[in-house]
Amino acid sequence: MTKVRDGLLLGKKTILKSDYLPACQNKSVNPRIESAPNYHQARSLHVHGVAMPTAVGIRNLLDHIGAHKASNQVQVLWISLREEPVIYINGKPYVLRDLDNPFTNMGMKRLNVDQMEEDLRGDVLMEASRW
Repeated sequence: MTKVRDGLLLGKKTILKSDYLPACQNKSVNPRIESAPNYHQARSLHVHGVAMPTAVGIRNLLDHIGAHKASNQVQVLWISLREEPVIYINGKPYVLRDLDNPFTNMGMKRLNVDQMEEDLRGDVLMEASRW
């Protein structure tokens, strides 16, 4: 299948690799939020951190901090420090990798990760429509 890829980012020498690694959960981190590994909150601040969550994990985290309560006017600013495009497929995060080096960040040089994610989304949808 990789031989027929011709997307902007998802091409002949690239793959999508799962980026959800529940086995990397630090067992000493509490509370544990299901599908949101290594959740933590900065002491006495409204600043929270998490490893790459699933879509369910994002919802669980928002529930945990009270962002879904009808009486709450909680605003959440979600910042990802990833310097590569991430795409969610069936609720799980995936990243773009070089076919020959799947465990290394590709070192993207483009500054607009948001645009790269849109391009990757288009590539995935185009390939999915083919198959």
